[in-house]
Amino acid sequence: MSSSQVPLPYDMPQNTQSLLPIDTDTVIDINHNKIRDDYERLLLTQYQRPEYVAMGVLAAAHWDRLVATHTQNDRVPSITALTLITNNIAINQCYYSLQQIDSTLISPILNYFNTEQRLAIKDQAEEKLLAIIALSPFTIIFDPQPCQRFTLLAESMLQTTFISL
Repeated sequence: MSSSQVPLPYDMPQNTQSLLPIDTDTVIDINHNKIRDDYERLLLTQYQRPEYVAMGVLAAAHWDRLVATHTQNDRVPSITALTLITNNIAINQCYYSLQQIDSTLISPILNYFNTEQRLAIKDQAEEKLLAIIALSPFTIIFDPQPCQRFTLLAESMLQTTFISL
């Protein structure tokens, strides 16, 4: 993702109105890269470091998977629930630890879940996954290096998007 790919007006001054909705539950992805355009613009305007943009994209892909469990009718396997919850915890821990070093860094979670409906769906998905974990034999282990989780998320994303020739 680069600023040249983001649908305009990604770099509008903060006091002007955007042509794309930023506060609705409508998903707009004009450039079809599977990242909501309002969130994508935010990443590129808020973060001056490419690694923060990459982390925001990886977090969004994780949050999409998390939210998908909300409406999933099939039983969510315990290991999937555990992975999603531990990824969630690691993402939050990573942003928190980086904020201790870089006070300008702000976690994008509230920008991703930027409406009451999106936030409610996230909360309900987390509750559903926690209920599954509570009945499973697995134990949650907290990662001593939570930012390493982004490496695993990137590897996972590459494996699912790789096309064989």
